[in-house]
Amino acid sequence: RLNNNFTHKLSIVEHLLDGTPQQVIGTSRNDMEKAPIVSGVHHFLKRREFIPSQDKLNSVEWGEVNAEWSYTIMAEFQSPYALKPISVLFKHSALHPRFNDDHIVIYGEEGAITITGCYGQGDLFIYNSHTGWEKQSVPPHIANQLPPIDDDTQRNWTVLMQEFVASIQGLPHQPYQTFADGWRYQDIIDHIRANKAWYSTM
Repeated sequence: RLNNNFTHKLSIVEHLLDGTPQQVIGTSRNDMEKAPIVSGVHHFLKRREFIPSQDKLNSVEWGEVNAEWSYTIMAEFQSPYALKPISVLFKHSALHPRFNDDHIVIYGEEGAITITGCYGQGDLFIYNSHTGWEKQSVPPHIANQLPPIDDDTQRNWTVLMQEFVASIQGLPHQPYQTFADGWRYQDIIDHIRANKAWYSTM
């Protein structure tokens, strides 16, 4: 989950705060010791079609899981939007059943924003002391930039490729995750897996 889920969330926060993490600390955990081994998965969007049914679990091969399933990470970000470092908490567990859906919450001095969905692809709510939580529509100038694709995963990859190709062609484009970002993220992930004290990314 660190190399997949966490990297997406870290990138989202970097774009929200227009900054990068200065310090990180955290831990990861493997909550799933074994899993069924399946073959033939060549299309990410069709991966769920290969999940063995309950009545076939005893007849399939099982293997040990060597990747973490849960993590908790605290990071401090420098941002032009705040004088002091901003604390960010990342939490994830794929265990079921779950009580609440994934979400992103941003707390300010006078209000807060909540976006549902593990990558902020759901509903947007804004809070202030006068009106409480109010659901907001995605601004048209943002919604109109996205390709009309219902599947979140496919839409995100399509947007990434559009920005990547525009960058290669020297055309105007929005920021996107680069290979250099991947190197930075892997450095942080290696430290989290080592389960050490605060780590300075400077």
